[in-house]
Amino acid sequence: MYPLLNGLRVIEISAFVAVPFCGNTLAQLGAEVIRIDPPGGGVDYRRWPLSDEGGSIYWSGLNHAKRHVSADLRDQETQKIVTDLLGDDGIVITNLSPKFLMDGKLLAEKPRTIIATLEGFPDGRPAVDYTVNAASGLPLITGPEDATGPINAPFPTWDMLAGLHLALALVAAERRRRIEGRGAWIRCSLSDVMLSAMTTLGFVGETEVTQNSRQRVGNHIYGTFGHDFSTADGKRLMLVALTPRQWAELCATTQTEAEFSEIERGKGLDLRNEADRFSAREDIRRVLAAWFAQRTLEQVKETFASSSICWQPYQTIDELKQPGGLIESSAILERVSHHDVGEIWTAGPVFRLEGEARAPLRATPSQARKETIADLTGRDLAGARHED
Repeated sequence: MYPLLNGLRVIEISAFVAVPFCGNTLAQLGAEVIRIDPPGGGVDYRRWPLSDEGGSIYWSGLNHAKRHVSADLRDQETQKIVTDLLGDDGIVITNLSPKFLMDGKLLAEKPRTIIATLEGFPDGRPAVDYTVNAASGLPLITGPEDATGPINAPFPTWDMLAGLHLALALVAAERRRRIEGRGAWIRCSLSDVMLSAMTTLGFVGETEVTQNSRQRVGNHIYGTFGHDFSTADGKRLMLVALTPRQWAELCATTQTEAEFSEIERGKGLDLRNEADRFSAREDIRRVLAAWFAQRTLEQVKETFASSSICWQPYQTIDELKQPGGLIESSAILERVSHHDVGEIWTAGPVFRLEGEARAPLRATPSQARKETIADLTGRDLAGARHED
């Protein structure tokens, strides 16, 4: 972790992915993030996947960098302690929106406080990543061209983006507070996070300008050339040629210039152009499929070794951590032993800060070792840390 946000105190009242990920991001940059859960743990405390001991591997990943407090926020005395913990320059992040912090009194009494709330839709309707994704239209253009129903993504994209948007907004609001001396109430909805991405990347604009909706293209990449291929030994890989240089090097390396020149003449295309490569995607796929089918994966590696061709064999999640693999060679991960989970690879900040050593990552505490709200009363929280 890096000490970039030292001195910043954040109270997190949350569940599931987006807001915990926001808190985790801030904590790994040095902020003191105190997650408050009800006695016995929040609704996500035992969320799958679980270890043999019943510990949530999911929960440990999202919450390991924080302090954890057990408290009943329905109790008025507890509510007073929480507002005291905020001090004059505190931050609250929540997707549960506890009434005693959301009724406007907090900002009136502590005008330098920054509150960030995440909701489903701007009108207050509830939503989670998977229901917002249904509204995006993406499940209807994902999968094989002949698929008839929606295909959901297994990754909670909108939650992760929302967590990062919230973290960025909080840092920006804190910068303004330092300059102008005033706090803020930041409101963000999961559906707006989705709409921002869908308009920024042109998915919506395409329907406005061309009056066409994107269609399924299987494992092709829309607007350029990219596809998966099978090797002679039954392995599969993904290959992408985005730029004219990548395309030229791919043709030269695979010695397929003659076949592609014939396609260009027959269809009146210039395959140095992305759009033309997409138009001829099936013809290109057939030529390259024949080339890959005659070579093992190891032979492909040897052929592509000195090139800048963009390709990667498909692998299982388990293979990420194989000796010499991506996890082992990454500088952002450490082996950390979490309570009821055991020692697992755990991520710190995804960037490397030049000239700054990374502090060791902290593990998640056991439910029994969580601090209570009473433990924090009258203590200098900035100096108190778990020794997990």
